[in-house]
Amino acid sequence: WNALMADFGSKADLAFGLLGTDFWRRSAWKFGWKAYRQLGRQGLMASGADLLEPAAPWAERTFGSPVTRALLAPWALHNGLGPDDAGSAFITTVIGAAIAMGGMPVPVGGGRSLVNALVSLIEDNGGTVLCNAEVVKVTVQGNRATGVVLADGTSIGARRAVLASVTPPALYGTLAPEADPQRRAAAERFRFGRAGFQIHIALREPPRWAADPRMADTALLHILDGMASLSESVNAANRGYLPRRPTIVVGQPATVDPSRVPEGHGLLWIQLQENPRHVVGDLAGQIDTGDGTWTPQVRDAYADRVIGILERHITNIRSAAIAQFTIGPADLEA
Repeated sequence: WNALMADFGSKADLAFGLLGTDFWRRSAWKFGWKAYRQLGRQGLMASGADLLEPAAPWAERTFGSPVTRALLAPWALHNGLGPDDAGSAFITTVIGAAIAMGGMPVPVGGGRSLVNALVSLIEDNGGTVLCNAEVVKVTVQGNRATGVVLADGTSIGARRAVLASVTPPALYGTLAPEADPQRRAAAERFRFGRAGFQIHIALREPPRWAADPRMADTALLHILDGMASLSESVNAANRGYLPRRPTIVVGQPATVDPSRVPEGHGLLWIQLQENPRHVVGDLAGQIDTGDGTWTPQVRDAYADRVIGILERHITNIRSAAIAQFTIGPADLEA
């Protein structure tokens, strides 16, 4: 690990610069020249190969311990990559280095604190935030967005640009159908990745971890059987199946922000990143997936599987539960 971090540290500016470079802009040429000067021709070729390597063979080559491999490999899931996907080794290294070098901040008061901070940045710079103002159209003249139209008919002009945080099909298929035909065609070819799933559980007491009480003081953990189960579950989700052994992200934000819960209580934030968009079947053969849509019945049955797995590790996850809020893929989309 120390050798990995030392090697990465010597190229950290290039690694993070790569993630922040728009390759269709002129600044990309400056980045490419900087990388060439720093690494040379051979180094640049070797780095290009490293960028494409999957995490599974990289972890097996780099670390002897299966525990260390299982500790690191799930982090690529947070960028939408599985351990057998090209580029997942690079992303695993980048995330590992970012956590080791910079930490992982948790906003005091919950995620809304981050939202409030972003709103303040806009307002401090003279902007206005409108809530519950649905945009139904992006107006286009030539090849340029000129503003938006709201559901109530209000038009808002854009002097410089319209920033749309929606999917390509929603933008070019619904909001801006008058946009460039090539962009519309590209949006039609867009394919979504795996779906998201979250479970929030409020507890009347802190979580009790069976293996080691120190885990109750850890802000974020991945629960998995190992590299094999990680590959299996990603592969299953990619092909439309509910995983038999999902990789479970367990967040315990109250360990670093006690204001999240009343004194003496507990909180679990559970995230699943290996979920099919359309459910073809259940790899365990236990859940009736019906016509393949994420119905509340399928969602709750799968959540029960996840909690059943966690119950072997967190002994009071059911007995101490006060309330549970499950957000499946259909809920997130809605």
